[in-house]
Formats: sequence, C-alpha cells, structure tokens
Amino acid sequence: RFELEFKRRIGTSRGSFDKRSIYVLSLEGQEGRFTAECAPLEGLSPEALEAGWQENYERKLRELCGREFEDVLSECGEIAHSFPSMGFALESLSAQLEQAEEGLLFDSDYSRGREGLPINGLVWMGDREFERTQAFDLINKGFRCLKFKIGAEYFAHSAPLLREIREFDAGLEMRVDANGAFEAETAYKLMLDLRELGIHSIEQPLRPEAEGEWIDLIRNAPIPVALDESLIGRDPADSFDWLRAMNPHYLILKPTLIGGFKRCDQWIESANRLEMGYWFTSMLESPLGLDAVAQYAAARRNSRPDVAFQGLGTGSIYRGDLPFKSGWSPMVEGAELWRRKAIQ
Repeated sequence: RFELEFKRRIGTSRGSFDKRSIYVLSLEGQEGRFTAECAPLEGLSPEALEAGWQENYERKLRELCGREFEDVLSECGEIAHSFPSMGFALESLSAQLEQAEEGLLFDSDYSRGREGLPINGLVWMGDREFERTQAFDLINKGFRCLKFKIGAEYFAHSAPLLREIREFDAGLEMRVDANGAFEAETAYKLMLDLRELGIHSIEQPLRPEAEGEWIDLIRNAPIPVALDESLIGRDPADSFDWLRAMNPHYLILKPTLIGGFKRCDQWIESANRLEMGYWFTSMLESPLGLDAVAQYAAARRNSRPDVAFQGLGTGSIYRGDLPFKSGWSPMVEGAELWRRKAIQ
C-alpha cells in the first residue's frame, strides 16, 4: 500500500482529495517480475463505498496474494464483480505474463513508443478565472479537445466561459461532464444552451439511479449523451437489453472502475452491435495504472472520427517520485499521450 499526494486538491463527483491510497501487486516467476496497480477511489469505486472499506479490501488482497496466481485468475470474473480495481490489476498481470515482457500488456505502436494517443485536455473545477486560465493554457499547448466539469451553477459559472472559448476558437471540440448533477428538466434546458455553443457531448447529466428519466432525456436530447457512472457496478454480460433501451450516443469506459479489460471488451461488443461510440478515461491512477489503461485504449480505440480523443490523464498529478518502480511512464507531448521509458 502506498499513499500518494496530489499536487493540488482534486475535485471529483464524490468529493475532493488531497491524497489517495493505491496498492501495487507483483507477480514473480520464470518469465520475470511484473507489477500492476489496484486503485480503488473512495466514494466512487464499488468496493470503496462503505465505511471501513479499506480493512475489508486489504483482507481480500492478502487472501489473494497467498494463493497461486493461476487459481486466482480463474476466479477473476467473480473478483472483478465485487472488487473492480482488483480485477483490473489481475488482468494487467495476466496480460504481461502473456506478453512475457515487463510492463507490456498490449502490443501496439503506442506501447512501443512509436505513436501518441490524442487526448482531451481536462479543465479542473475551480473558480472561473482558474478554469479560464487552464483552458487557454491547454489551447496554447495545442489541445484540440477540452473537457469541462459542470455542475448545478452551470448558467452562472460555466456558460460564460464556454461561450468565451467558443467565440475564440470556433473549431475546438468541447465536451462537458455533469457527473449526475442535474434533474431531467434542468438537464434538457442546459443541453439546449450547450447545443448553441456547439458542444460535442455531455457525460452523465443525470444520477445513475434516475433510470426512469434517462430514456426520455436521451431520446429528446439536443446534443449527444454519454453514459459514465451508469456503467459502474453493472455486469456488461447481462446489460445488452438495458443498454439498447437506454440508447446513449456514447459510452465512457474506465477499466479501473468497470473491473478490467474483459468487462470493457463486453461493453465494446455491445456498443458496436448498437452502433454507439465509446472512448476511454482514466481515473486518477498513478503512472503505473495509467500506463495499463493507455495501452488498452490504444489497442481497443474506436476508429470513428467523433471519438478521436481519449479521456486519459497526463501522469503528472502526484507530488514527488513514485515510491515504487514503474519502467514506463505516460508523458504528454504536444496534445498527445506518449509511452516513454521512465527515468530511473
């Protein structure tokens, strides 16, 4: 277990954080020594919702680490259901074992450092001037897609900034993430405003539990709607009919929260059958976890031009050096994420 400290206080849909705990698993054998990250996020990850969750989580990790890896892997589907971040870590180890190369999960031009992944620039929530400064800094660095977090104060707080940026750059792709902050009637009204601003899409305008309102909102939505938190904790193997009824325009796939790569593959299969777009997003992982997410995103990304930008982090949100080894590090160059050898 490691405690990592953020460079600045991070705001999420489930509160704000100065630091977080992550767990690093290692697998040693004849093929080498492989590492993977378990990164449950308190208040959002299904395994980290209840008080005292950490004790139960660490007990489960100790139990798994005391067994043969092949036996544990045979139960990965069940583990991923209750402990999604563990499923992600176990599959990360299994992928490296299959590739027989430390740190390599999915072989691609990205994972070999020959190609970058276009990503959106994330504007962190704060006062209007703080968000404005971030947005224009990202534009000046070459980002052609920005993502903004919006909340209940949208019309007073976010709308003027979005309007200013649109007037400055008519061709910039802008996405917004509401993190379930709105009721259906308000969400529809704000989407009318977002349409006038040429916003690409809105993520999770309603709470996951408001399913009775989702279908009508998506059907009548003035701009495309993406599902994010609604996928967390849901078994993709049993969700095709549910997804068809919801009929969103896009899916936001977070391997750490969904439970690993196989469960993401199942969501992708359903999305393709239903002609929905998708892209991948990280969730405050350390560079070790982000590296795994980015390799998977590079291997599975959708070729549709309307989902060209991945929602991946930059790997630079934590203070100081990592207290554990990470052979490769994701690094932003221009407006793309590249995989580079870590400086030891």
